[in-house]
Amino acid sequence: MKPLDHAHETFRSCIWRSTDSLASWSFDGYEGVPATVEVYSASPTVDILLNGQKVGRVKTGPQNKWMSTIKVPYAAGTLTAIAYDQGGSETGRSSLHSATADIRLKASPESYEMTANGQDSIAIPIEIVDQAGTLHVLKDRLVSISVEGTSATVAGFGTARPVTSALFTDWKVVSYYGRAMAVLRASLQPGEVNITFAADGLEDETVRIMVHPSAKS
Repeated sequence: MKPLDHAHETFRSCIWRSTDSLASWSFDGYEGVPATVEVYSASPTVDILLNGQKVGRVKTGPQNKWMSTIKVPYAAGTLTAIAYDQGGSETGRSSLHSATADIRLKASPESYEMTANGQDSIAIPIEIVDQAGTLHVLKDRLVSISVEGTSATVAGFGTARPVTSALFTDWKVVSYYGRAMAVLRASLQPGEVNITFAADGLEDETVRIMVHPSAKS
């Protein structure tokens, strides 16, 4: 859906991104505001349900360039899309759930292991989620990062925010729609490193990365 916090602004597409839609149904404070929901499917028709009640049907499939939109007044809960083939049989479904107010930091390293060759690197996405792991796009925080150990260093820390004065070498960054990302680079020294993310009002999130000896060492 298109972000409700920018509902009255005009989105300008570019070659890098044709839409500003987010895979989120977490916009508390915007109850009753019409949300523009983008629906993508190879099936010809898709029903849209909000909290179990049908609120509309859209036409998709190749004849509609696989996408359609529908206006749905925002209400917390579950938004579900159910796709049907020409014969009316269900071909698939997908749901978005509203995040609750009980939020936390969640780090998801692409790997928990590195090689001590001075070049190996891993990305560590950090998200602001509720206790069920649902991303909360409107609960951005100033997030800091610190590293304990000498076997790796932070190569960069930032977000996808399109307009910012922050540098990738600033070890504090305001999350963007609930997300940020750090890149960790291995040193030449094998060992263990602990990477800790912190934000006001939230419990610290720490991940442990093992840096193994290089085959050349």
